[in-house]
Amino acid sequence: HQLSNPDKDSSKSLNETLIDAYRKQCDGKWNTFPDDGYFYSNLIYHALIAENDQHLQNYRKSLNKTLIDGYRKQCDGKWNTFPDDGYFYRNLIYHALIAENDEHLQSIMTDFDWMTRKIQIDRTIYYLDCDLTDYINYLKKRKERKEKRKGKKKERNKNWEDFDQLKQLLKQQQPWHKNVHKNNVVQMILWFSMSDSLIKQRALQLAKENVRN
Repeated sequence: HQLSNPDKDSSKSLNETLIDAYRKQCDGKWNTFPDDGYFYSNLIYHALIAENDQHLQNYRKSLNKTLIDGYRKQCDGKWNTFPDDGYFYRNLIYHALIAENDEHLQSIMTDFDWMTRKIQIDRTIYYLDCDLTDYINYLKKRKERKEKRKGKKKERNKNWEDFDQLKQLLKQQQPWHKNVHKNNVVQMILWFSMSDSLIKQRALQLAKENVRN
């Protein structure tokens, strides 16, 4: 039997108390805490000592949500119009997944003009394929957690299947993307056809908007 370390236990307890006090003061919205010259520089340090994974996870989630909200405001929700700064197109989905913002994720992953722009910038479909894979896995895990909480039987999740179908189509038509500056993902979906789905409906909507513009 390993004896506990009183000093370590005391330090952990004090830091847990501090983190809880911070959380209550900002109601769990860590980015709203006033800048007192200490909080933002030392929060993670205290959370690590407290060994409170949930606080760390919530703080990380809050920071990434703030980043995604800032991006959305800057481009007015038109993700493909964001300037190529060498970071945005490569890492947008990574940050949106950490933020667990379903609304923004759905908006980005059904913005096929953004996908077209991303392929043009990356000069490959590889990174978009990775983003789609991560998003599909995210949707699957959320579905599993929801079923576990509610004790529901497994149901068919059409949403992730739609994105998986798009992922497979992108791979099948990979040679087509060599002319991506002449073509785009919207045209690919409409030309090579997908079953009537959220993906195809959104592609039709974007095609109409692009014609009007």
